[in-house]
Amino acid sequence: MLLVAGLVVSEPAAFAFPGALLPVAATLGLLGCLHVAGSGSVLRRALASAPMVYVGKRSYSLYLWHWPIFVLLRWTLGLETPNQLIAAVVATFVAAELSYRLIERPFRYATWLRRWPRPGIIAAGLAVIVSAWWLSDRVTGLRPQYSLSTVSRHAHDWYTGYTWAVEDKPGCVLDLKDDSANPAPVWVLTRRGCPEQPASDRTIFAIGDSHTISYSAMLSEHVVRTGSTVLLYPNLGCTFASLQPQRETGQCPAQGKTAIDDVLARARPGDVLFLAALRLTRLSTAVGPENEQAAWQTMIGPDYLRGRRDAEQALVALLEPVAARGVQIVFEAPKPLLKVSPFRCADFFNAGNPVCRGGMAESREMLERYRQPVLDSYARIVAQLPSVHVWDPFPLLCEPTICPALRDGRPLFFDGDHLSAYGNHLLYPHFEEALSRATMPVEGNHG
Repeated sequence: MLLVAGLVVSEPAAFAFPGALLPVAATLGLLGCLHVAGSGSVLRRALASAPMVYVGKRSYSLYLWHWPIFVLLRWTLGLETPNQLIAAVVATFVAAELSYRLIERPFRYATWLRRWPRPGIIAAGLAVIVSAWWLSDRVTGLRPQYSLSTVSRHAHDWYTGYTWAVEDKPGCVLDLKDDSANPAPVWVLTRRGCPEQPASDRTIFAIGDSHTISYSAMLSEHVVRTGSTVLLYPNLGCTFASLQPQRETGQCPAQGKTAIDDVLARARPGDVLFLAALRLTRLSTAVGPENEQAAWQTMIGPDYLRGRRDAEQALVALLEPVAARGVQIVFEAPKPLLKVSPFRCADFFNAGNPVCRGGMAESREMLERYRQPVLDSYARIVAQLPSVHVWDPFPLLCEPTICPALRDGRPLFFDGDHLSAYGNHLLYPHFEEALSRATMPVEGNHG
């Protein structure tokens, strides 16, 4: 009963502790029952049957092989349908049988190996381990040259990171400092190596969530080109100014307040506070599509709309001292969302995966409606804080009728809502224009 219960309630996130407690307890119970049971007991006969013995002798090979086979199938053809699951189990048994017969048994019973001195066997084993490590490291390092995956071959387009240098600013390189000792942990981005280049004395403070971090390539390019300083608050595990109270719980409000206090301690008139965050409910994760009907409810449901109104007022109160300091506040308008993760569906060997059924583009008209409640919130915030500006990357990422995941074969997004490195560089000129408009000495909102 414990063994069955362990299978029924199994949750990947709970392993190894406490999820492994039930199956381990069940195994101990079975061993105990075998110890006290007689040779003719039903349990002993069942576990000594030919099928059970067959599995038992190959159990270690089955354990080793199931993981790479299941992972490979899950991230290529898929591992969602009954046929795919059956194929994965069959492939595991075939691989285990081959390794049991060709590797495990020959080495276990090899007479030539028994004639080796024990130090020689230990030395050979260590040599195999070191050789395997070296080969694995070499294979990993050669992925951009030999991988079948476009994500690995063109990692510079897919994976957003820092822009360390640009061609038209020779000698200028990014300098990154991690100030984790600060009450509000912050990454400080400056440039060095180009004193002859005129530098801006403006500081950009960036707070949000992983969507702010996904702008690292764009923000660091701004630093290298202009000499501005960017203070990027990682806000790990939390979001900020999401206008979704259900997501800003636990330590998140206090963490966001600490970051704002740090901004107030550092900011000068003319600086910019950049607020990027996921303000829409996701339509997908790396695992697969989300419940679209439930997602829509969080955007247009009456309770959620009331919660968003309350969040607006709380945010205005938090940002008023920042605006009074002469800091221009720039909100990122919601980007398009996708029902698939492009990095999972961009290759010939995974395009047919069940998680890719949603397609690599979404209706622009649908996404415009989906994000409208957030734009309405912005309008109400701007009415109370004229120093708030809205930078909208949506039109640049969409075409007249659709919002695609790829453009000219290059990725705009890495997953269902985070930008790729290519998307960052595509948006950079528009972002610079938005900053220029935000800091112009003209009253009112410039959008």
